[in-house]
Amino acid sequence: MPLHKQKDAIFNGRLLAHWWHIAIGSLGCLKNLEERQFFVQGLEEGIKVLTPKNLIVHGALPKKFFGKCEHVTNILHFPC
Repeated sequence: MPLHKQKDAIFNGRLLAHWWHIAIGSLGCLKNLEERQFFVQGLEEGIKVLTPKNLIVHGALPKKFFGKCEHVTNILHFPC
């Protein structure tokens, strides 16, 4: 099931803890416009609701998508 359909279960604390670490992969999520929109919406909502201490990113780290997160959380980048 796509992230945008699971967001209520994920972000209400049932599946992810607040103020902890979140690891995501951006591989293949930024090429297609529709998938990019879901990725960015999920990223922004996750940062807003969960306020993670660290965001661990595997893959591309475009400033236009992740720049909004830099002032809220520490970003650890692991490029491919």
